[in-house]
Amino acid sequence: MTFATWLALGIVALGALPVVAHRLRRRLATEISFAATSLIARSPIDTRKRATIDDRYLLALRLLIVALIALLGASPFVSCSRLTVSRTLGASVAVVLIVDDSMSMRARASRETRFDKAKTGAHEILSALRDGDAVCVLAAGTPARVLVSTTSSLSSARAAIDGMKPSDRPTDLEGAFTLARAALSQLAHADKKVFVLSDISDGREAAPLPEIEGAQVLVPLPELVRPVDDCAVTSAHRRGQQATIEVVCNKAALGEKLSVSLVDAKGAAIAQVTPPAFVEHAILTIELPPGVSDSIKVRIEANDAIAEDNELPLLTAGAPRPIALVVDPVTATLETGGATVVEQALRAIHPGEPIKPLATLPDDERDLEGLSGLVIDDPAGLTPEQRRALTTMLERGGSLLVMLGPRSGAAPIGATFESILTQQPRWLATSVKGIDDQSAEGLLGEGAAGLTDLRAKNRAVIGYEDAKVMTTLLRWQDKEAWLLKRIVGRGEAWVLTLPASLEASDLALTTGFVSVLAAWSEATRRAAGATSIETGQSWTFSNVRNVELKSATADVAREAGNYRVTPWSIGAQTIIVDGQIETRLATAARSELDMRPRALPIAKEGTAAGARKVNVDVSPYVALLLLLGLVIESVVLMVRRRSDAAHQPA
Repeated sequence: MTFATWLALGIVALGALPVVAHRLRRRLATEISFAATSLIARSPIDTRKRATIDDRYLLALRLLIVALIALLGASPFVSCSRLTVSRTLGASVAVVLIVDDSMSMRARASRETRFDKAKTGAHEILSALRDGDAVCVLAAGTPARVLVSTTSSLSSARAAIDGMKPSDRPTDLEGAFTLARAALSQLAHADKKVFVLSDISDGREAAPLPEIEGAQVLVPLPELVRPVDDCAVTSAHRRGQQATIEVVCNKAALGEKLSVSLVDAKGAAIAQVTPPAFVEHAILTIELPPGVSDSIKVRIEANDAIAEDNELPLLTAGAPRPIALVVDPVTATLETGGATVVEQALRAIHPGEPIKPLATLPDDERDLEGLSGLVIDDPAGLTPEQRRALTTMLERGGSLLVMLGPRSGAAPIGATFESILTQQPRWLATSVKGIDDQSAEGLLGEGAAGLTDLRAKNRAVIGYEDAKVMTTLLRWQDKEAWLLKRIVGRGEAWVLTLPASLEASDLALTTGFVSVLAAWSEATRRAAGATSIETGQSWTFSNVRNVELKSATADVAREAGNYRVTPWSIGAQTIIVDGQIETRLATAARSELDMRPRALPIAKEGTAAGARKVNVDVSPYVALLLLLGLVIESVVLMVRRRSDAAHQPA
């Protein structure tokens, strides 16, 4: 506040004048009639007494008037601030409200959560709209949803905002912007605006917010964009009398004050451990005392911004199913030695989970039982026995990743890739540098780094018939298939057109290679019925008749005969599959722990998109109250004078 503001507010000090005036005020003494005084001559002396502050209501009214005068004097300098909609062209506007209902919006900003502030901001924007304006309301939690299609009914938009609740979903800003483009493309308004009421953090801090052609993108609440500290329980499994717990923090210092407890159904502590200082990530093992029931929860005590992700049920789980590798250690091992690059990458993606290297591909299907997935690097075709074993594994729900190389293009007679590829792949020279960036957006996102320049002299080319029936996940820059997928029974077979060999290309040395393996292994876990997944991901149930939920904390969808269950709330999920009850666990999405905001877009007029607020002049309201106070004071004084005149002697 400036000196002029304080000077104007200093008028409040004049409130002492009415107090002094009331203290000095003298009134006529109260007369009491006494019969004997009628015999005594009347004295002309006029008796008065010093009054105490007996007109307290009148004094309070006068003090209020003085305060209103001070506020009226300061009103040019002090004003209320709220969101509004600027009309650059002076006509009606088309507005898209993107309200983020993801887990990171549960973070508290002072007394309110970010989500509460976003809803308040949405209502302020709606209050600034008028007849002829169009509005669309979108939710930015995964998956991005249309809450109200483009309409001129502001009451419908208000009702949609009021009905929104915070969730544990991850953030889907890309999907929300896609929906916003579609909503604005059908409108003839020249003035189009997109208000992003979000913390704009979705784990992609390096990527700026997308731009929308012909529209102005605004992030009007900068207080939501400030990063906060948070820790979460991301995994909690029990095997026998041992509990394995994973805790992730977005700031290393939080781990130094962290305590992890196991509590029973009544909240009583069973065991507690204070982990050593760690850098943002820790896997803890706690031995359970004998006779402990199954109803146990993991709870962490941390001075963080979100409390909802600090607790998770301890889920009883069997041993994880391993992933097997058939990789030539001669061609896929670094000069420094050790395990192959494929094994090292998978162990980095899923630390602690079993990886099983194999010398050769088994001929017997029984040797593949119990595997969740299989990686084969540069196979020289498959024998009939191997094809039969792989087909059985896939039909039972297993997952396969085949990396084609020079051996695949020169397979001996009788060795084919049937059930995966109907045509023999060809190993050809290429001048194409790497993959197409646009094809990687949906599957890898930022994980495609390094795949645009692979320095490969050769590549495998899939036959036309196979490319036509398979799903192409990633493409080369010349639009040829780079990574494909085929559904076989309940399982998936992925085909990569480069091997892990360090002689063929530098694929295995890129971060994109790890991202591809992570995407495949995640699909493997889903197909194998992973007991624990992040919110926003899905469990897939194939070859089942019916899937039901015992609570409304997840969505069930049926696609091509398969059921997909997508949880949007952290905690245990009870699923009924063909009458059989299964308990699975939904954990916090790790992308929601990354509170670093994405870069703001640049508006067309050359200024960074940010707060768009308006100062509301409160002086008319203050003047009205002041006038009302003066009228009340005049009425009180008039009544007081008449009362005093009535009590004076004749």
